[in-house]
Amino acid sequence: MTVHTLATPLQYPAPDLNKIKNSRAEISYKIRTLSTLYLPVLVEELKALQNEINTTDKSALDALTLAPIALNHEEIKPLYSAIQKLEKNNTITEQEQKEAMLSYAKDIKLIIDDGRSKMKEHTDTLENSLTNLRKVELSDNQYRIEELKKSIESDSPKLAAERKAIELLETQETALNTAIGTLESSNVFDLLKDVLLSVEKLTETDMATPKIALVKVGISAAGKILGVASDALKYEQLITARKTVQDRLDMRRTNIESYNNDIKTTQERVDQLTEFQTVQPARAVYIQEFDTLAEAMNRFLTITAHEATDDLSLVVKNFVEQSNVFIPFIKSLRQQWSV
Repeated sequence: MTVHTLATPLQYPAPDLNKIKNSRAEISYKIRTLSTLYLPVLVEELKALQNEINTTDKSALDALTLAPIALNHEEIKPLYSAIQKLEKNNTITEQEQKEAMLSYAKDIKLIIDDGRSKMKEHTDTLENSLTNLRKVELSDNQYRIEELKKSIESDSPKLAAERKAIELLETQETALNTAIGTLESSNVFDLLKDVLLSVEKLTETDMATPKIALVKVGISAAGKILGVASDALKYEQLITARKTVQDRLDMRRTNIESYNNDIKTTQERVDQLTEFQTVQPARAVYIQEFDTLAEAMNRFLTITAHEATDDLSLVVKNFVEQSNVFIPFIKSLRQQWSV
C-alpha cells in the first residue's frame, strides 16, 4: 500500500450547519404540531424520527467534540525526533540502535493507529445513526389526502342543497309569521281564529287590503307545507304549518352544522397530512448535510491509511499534515454547532 501524500493538505467537504439547524428545527416543530394527528401510526412514525434525529445529533456532536482529542499528535514529535537522533548516534551498536528505533516507531504507529481507530469509531457511529434515520418510515399520505378531498367535494353539494332548502323554509317561516302576526293583531281576531280564512271571509272584515294580502301569502305557504290544495285554511293550520317549518328548519340547520363539522374535521386532517408530507424533504436536507460530514471523516481516514511496511517518515508526515488541517476544520464546525 502506498501512503497518500499531497503537495498541499487536502480540503475537506464542509456541511452547512445552518441547514442542519434549520431542518432540525423545522422537523421538531412539525413533530410537535402533529402530535395530535388523527392517525396514531403516523404519530409513532414521528416519534421514531425524533429519536433518531436526537441520536444522530449526539453522534455528530461527539465526533466534532472528541475527534480533535483523538487526533492529537503532540506526543509524536519527541518520539520521531528521538528516532532521528538515533540514526546519527554512533555510540551504540547497530543492533541497539535498531531495537531502540523500532521501539519508538512502534509507539508512534500506536498513537497514529489509536487516533485513526477512534476516528473510525466516530465515523461508523455517525454513519450508523444516519442509516437508522433513513430507515424510519414516513408514510406517503398523498392517497389519503386525495380521498379526504373527495369527501369534502362530495359534502359540498349536500351543504349547498341544505342552504338552499333553509332559504326556502325561512321565506315560508317569514310569510307564516307575518300572516299569523297580522291575524293576532287584528281587532277581529276572535271572529277569525276558528273559521276558514278565505279572501272573501277576510274581505268581510274591516281588515285593510294590504294586510289581507299578507294573510293570503301565509295561507298559500301553509297549504304547500301541509299539502293542502285550498285557498282557505284555519288559523290553527297556520300555526301547525309554522311549527312544521320550524321543525324542518331545525333539522336542516342540524344537517348544516353536521356537514360543516365534517368538512372542518376533514379539512383539518388534510392540513395535517399535507404538513406531514413536508417532513420528508426536511429530513433529506438534514441527512444530506451530515452525509457531507461523514464524507469528510471518511476522507481523512482514507488519506491517512497506511500499512506496517510503509515508510515511517511518510506515515508521520502525512498524518501530521492532514491532522493539522482536519483538526481546525472539525473545531470550526464544533464552534458553529447550534441546537
